[in-house]
Amino acid sequence: MKVSMQQIADRLGVSKYSVSKALSGKPGVSMETRLQVIEAAKAMGYRWKQKKASGGSEASGDPIAPNKRNKKPAHEAADSQPFIFVLIDASKLNEVYFWNRVLAGIISGCNEIGWKHLMITNSGEDTAFIFPAYADRSACAGIVVIGDVPASYLLSLKKLGIPIILTDHEEPLSGLDCVVNSNFEAARELCKRIIASGSRSILFIGSDHHSVSFTQRWWGCQNAVFEENQAAKKQLALRKWNLPSKYERWLPVLEEKIAGLQQEMLPDAIVCANDEIAFDLLNLLQKYQFAVPRDCKVVGFDNTDKAAHSIPPLTTVDLGKEMLGYRAIEALQRRILKPGTPTEKILLAYRLVERESG
Repeated sequence: MKVSMQQIADRLGVSKYSVSKALSGKPGVSMETRLQVIEAAKAMGYRWKQKKASGGSEASGDPIAPNKRNKKPAHEAADSQPFIFVLIDASKLNEVYFWNRVLAGIISGCNEIGWKHLMITNSGEDTAFIFPAYADRSACAGIVVIGDVPASYLLSLKKLGIPIILTDHEEPLSGLDCVVNSNFEAARELCKRIIASGSRSILFIGSDHHSVSFTQRWWGCQNAVFEENQAAKKQLALRKWNLPSKYERWLPVLEEKIAGLQQEMLPDAIVCANDEIAFDLLNLLQKYQFAVPRDCKVVGFDNTDKAAHSIPPLTTVDLGKEMLGYRAIEALQRRILKPGTPTEKILLAYRLVERESG
């Protein structure tokens, strides 16, 4: 039996008029209602036609797909072309081996759904979000925030009343969904593996103010050392070098510390908060005549592309990159379709990658 608009309206408890507007991409219905109508129509087998944005052939409707019939002026047509904001700290764009891949995952997810995306960079000094004048607020489906941002900035975002997903960051008191890596668990297992290999002195290199993930990795190492000391009555030593928050300042600070080391001062193993720190460290240790892993093991996090080709190849933890971004888009779509559901924390699995460095 052919499915009608009225049947879709009855199922959702909305008017037939709202269903018509939602499926045609016309303004006048909320983004939440539009998505619910499209999802219900697909589930019930209802078919509707939409022209491609380029003016090409028609295709059956997909969730949140832009309206393909609309020949209204650009400022009105924007209502039928949902988009999302992707917010990222400008400094993170320099870390190409990790964040560019997270962004690739976000773009992939947007393409599958039919969302446009607008990139907005912020800085640690920004305290509030200002909605860009060039963007149509009624067409904004949601916001994906990449990395950590000040609490005041998050508060200004929440006041917009637009669905928000945090990516590689969590703020428990914010009530926002987040997609994060298993940083604590991964660091704990990595550190226990180092201890099992015979290491008794361990150095962690990170930054207290760079990201929440760095802090969680430090906590994981602390937990591993504490548990091993308690269980086996070992005398393991764990200390920490704290780098500046900005990536550009890591290398000079790290070199100053390495240049002052004597052979007997080297720890058995060094855990770097990410691969980028580990690559700089490997180069500096070689420069100052220290051999890895003979004199000191070195391990990292992220399993970026360079890790397999560093000298020596880097032992690291494979964490979500593209998948981190892709799952953020899935989480955003869920939040839009089911706004009243409990807040979710999506924790991605990890994998240890053993190579020659440690």
